[in-house]
Amino acid sequence: MKNVLITLGDSFTYGEGLDYFLMKDKYPESFKLIKENESYSFRHHISSSVVEFDEFRKENNYSNKLNNKLGTFLMTNSENGGCNSKRIYDLIQFVKLFEVDSSIIPKYCVFQLTHSIRDIDDILLSRDENHLNLLGKEYCDKIKGWSVGNDTFSNEYNLFYPEIYLKTINLITNVFNELEKKYSCKCVFFNGLGDVNLIKSFEDNLKSNPYYFELKKDDVVYMTLLDLSYKNNLTIRKVLGISDDHPSLELHDWLSEELCKKLI
Repeated sequence: MKNVLITLGDSFTYGEGLDYFLMKDKYPESFKLIKENESYSFRHHISSSVVEFDEFRKENNYSNKLNNKLGTFLMTNSENGGCNSKRIYDLIQFVKLFEVDSSIIPKYCVFQLTHSIRDIDDILLSRDENHLNLLGKEYCDKIKGWSVGNDTFSNEYNLFYPEIYLKTINLITNVFNELEKKYSCKCVFFNGLGDVNLIKSFEDNLKSNPYYFELKKDDVVYMTLLDLSYKNNLTIRKVLGISDDHPSLELHDWLSEELCKKLI
């Protein structure tokens, strides 16, 4: 399995909601029901269980579209609501696999960052998982210690964003360095969603990072894919009228094309 494309991320990489496009064309009565009744139970647990819907999602998310454009073998891991440290941990496990099996050679790697608050949530929930070890015991203990007796939704919560965001970028950069050095693997990362103002404050730092993929559409630069989708009316909500703010089919197409240009 040579020429592997690795993609990692959250629901944006997973392709959450793309099955609505199939439903609109093929099952209009169900589509009408969902559109008119937001409390209808058809959501992720149904769409991921119906094989036809799940296959449509897989075939049409940006990962698979990019894979087809590059002519590679796809290795992907994404999760609705997943945090950055989990996906970094996954990537590290992939690297270990490459070291064991020389027949698997990574050629490209795309990492979609999610909101840093999800890592902080995992720390506060005291989830004893390996991915949290990547952030360091001292940092995790600091978050836990601060949260005792504090409102975790207060503005002070935002003080921890910069440190964990930079920790995440550094961790990704280190793994990318290893992939590039060992396998000449071309790697990029971009912000799927997050604190736009925070990310903007680190824009110079990001632009100096050789792996940063800048989201630019019609000569306008966006800090996150979520911001780009809102401002260009490319969410599922805007395109189909469904109560879902995930990227639309068109946006997955656009992203796969832009990533392809960047990687080749």
